[in-house]
Amino acid sequence: MSGSFHCFLSKSGRKRRRKLNPLGDDAESSSESENEVPCSPPFDPEDLTLPGPSFQPVEETTSSPPISPDVLEHLDFDGGVQLFNPLSDESDVSSTTSEDAVSFDESIVDNIEPPDLVEPTDPCVRMEKFLTDWAFESNASHKQLSLLCQGLVDNHPECFLKLHRDARTYFKTPRGKLKTRDMGALNSSTPGRYFHISIIKQLITLLPLLPASVTVLKLIFYMDGLPLIKGGTNELWPILMKLILENIICKIMPVSLFYGPSKPADNVEFLDEFMEELKVLCTDGLEFNGTRYEVIVAGFGFDTPAKAFVLGIIYPNAYFSCPRCKIEGEDWQIATVRGQNVKISHKRVFLDTKCSERTDDEFRSRSDEKHRPVDRECPLVAIESLDMVRSIILDYQHLVLLGSMKYFMTLWFGTEPSQFKVSAGAKLRVCKGIRKFHSDVPCEFARQKPRELKVLSYWKATEFRFFLLYLGPILLKGVLDPLKYDHFLMLHLAIRILVSRKHCSDPQQVEYARSLLISFVESAPQIYSETIMVLNLHCHIHLADDIQYFQQFFPGCTLDTLSTFVADDFMQQMKKLSRAHSKKLEQVGLRIAEAFLSDYMQKKRVVHVTEDVKFKDIHNDGPLSLDCTDPQYRSIIFPSYKISTSRVADSCCILDSGSMEVEIMCIENVASHEQSKKEVVIGRIFKGLRDLYKLGDCNSSSYGIFSANHLSTDLEVRSVTQIMGKYVCFNDNDLDGFFLFPLIHTLG
Repeated sequence: MSGSFHCFLSKSGRKRRRKLNPLGDDAESSSESENEVPCSPPFDPEDLTLPGPSFQPVEETTSSPPISPDVLEHLDFDGGVQLFNPLSDESDVSSTTSEDAVSFDESIVDNIEPPDLVEPTDPCVRMEKFLTDWAFESNASHKQLSLLCQGLVDNHPECFLKLHRDARTYFKTPRGKLKTRDMGALNSSTPGRYFHISIIKQLITLLPLLPASVTVLKLIFYMDGLPLIKGGTNELWPILMKLILENIICKIMPVSLFYGPSKPADNVEFLDEFMEELKVLCTDGLEFNGTRYEVIVAGFGFDTPAKAFVLGIIYPNAYFSCPRCKIEGEDWQIATVRGQNVKISHKRVFLDTKCSERTDDEFRSRSDEKHRPVDRECPLVAIESLDMVRSIILDYQHLVLLGSMKYFMTLWFGTEPSQFKVSAGAKLRVCKGIRKFHSDVPCEFARQKPRELKVLSYWKATEFRFFLLYLGPILLKGVLDPLKYDHFLMLHLAIRILVSRKHCSDPQQVEYARSLLISFVESAPQIYSETIMVLNLHCHIHLADDIQYFQQFFPGCTLDTLSTFVADDFMQQMKKLSRAHSKKLEQVGLRIAEAFLSDYMQKKRVVHVTEDVKFKDIHNDGPLSLDCTDPQYRSIIFPSYKISTSRVADSCCILDSGSMEVEIMCIENVASHEQSKKEVVIGRIFKGLRDLYKLGDCNSSSYGIFSANHLSTDLEVRSVTQIMGKYVCFNDNDLDGFFLFPLIHTLG
């Protein structure tokens, strides 16, 4: 990085102006007025118009005190996982560091209007709208957009003379300080900064985008920390909110932010304003545009350390640290011998699987002080409707994917010495298998090419998920001995059941998954060693409890519904919202404000899932069967997946054959039936279907998992309405066979 660029990133706008103009800010402001460069006007809350209808405050009742005005005196904004992808990576931070700006006011949310869906007629206004949308979509920085606009004006003044030249005008960057306050940070004399955004303000800007039939708002909150700078010690701790509705996908929303040298020192202080709002919402609901909405807090999601911090319970290395049962851990000494050196380490293990469960009453009354010490508080107990045991989600992303799967795969394929490590030849076969199946990954997966085992320590949770649910049963067969392979299949099948909406709606399937997980945990000490029985592995026996409990809030919910995947994705996008090393919290807050003020971004907050099927990419290349004619298509777009003849990996589906026989087709063309004029698919049927594996009395075919010998030689024609879901097909050219897995989220 060049010296000038480094200086540009690290110095505030005021310091740069003083360095470039020693005469001071007064001289600079006069010179700016002479240049007459269009910029954002001074911030006036009464002049600011936001998307959405007007806000009606919650009526006061005698059952609970009104929300303090201080809670609402903050900036409104938008949020969501995809919402933050196109945000600008701010380079010019002068707007974030202005010291003479006014504070934001809650009147900013008054007289809000819905996003403007009418195209402007003025060519200059249309161009500015295009540039704004382009900047959000392409993740352009303020500097890039300003340079582009200045270049257009300089080179084509006859067309773009009236065009604004400052990016802050396009992004509607507010000219004010975020109303932040100091907050203590753990093990640090330097305080952090806290910014409360408001649950109410997030909800009232979201409600105009929802159908009128929605009157109950069921919320899940996530809390965790992340560093904004790679290798840095400072952490951003957001509180994130997710609204879950049937057939409607709402982007995740941040409701408060803390940034400091470490996590907050006091969980009570950290959650104070958040809890003040939440208690009133849970008691009185939310009134908006004449409609009263019931607000239900369904649960909270954390990783294990964040859970201990927020709930005020002991950390996971303690004896009574299980959040669901009263098991007492045991202290094991482990001797590691390397040459003449012997290292003694201690590990807390949890061997029992049949301990009594914790209850909400016991948590609130502190009946077990070894689990919830008397000197630690839990602000969440103020929500009377919240079950303090079962409402706290066990996140399978951290427990299973980044926990058990990473641990076992490191035992088998890692670089450290291990008695359970497979041979070099077996590891090579797995590596070749991963490379061989690169081209067979459907477009629905974020990572199209699974990485090899040599970078196993860098694998993400989605890669472990793909290996557990799809690749593992194929590649580990013959690599692990039968006992370890069956042990892996227990976890594989249990998680497949618990991430399938179809199976999670069946109580018998949930109970079967529970029994598999209990067997998986109980057999682990015999197959491997008692030393692997840490709290992470023990908590697997409680995963099915979450599915049973949260069905009352979200029918058909799965582990993916409750997982922290969306929260972690969102937090990774928040890292892109700041580039300068100073004023991190202010930069993130202003980038969020820009997204909130953008019509383009506001339209992305809610996605309505419909049953519509679309046909795209017209062609006339064939193949065609008898009674089939044009138009022909290459792609069929379903609500949750895509069928495409352009890639074999995206062309496999399961059909409703009208009988007990299973039909899985590799589609080669989409055409129209000559007589009925309805769309049909033309392709070949997989023949010789058989079980890929057997686990006790359970056959893999019971869950739609097959191996196949070959494809039919003749083309078959089926109606598009017979397509029931998409399949993942791994083509093994060496064995001239196929391995078929249902794409889980597409079935039921």
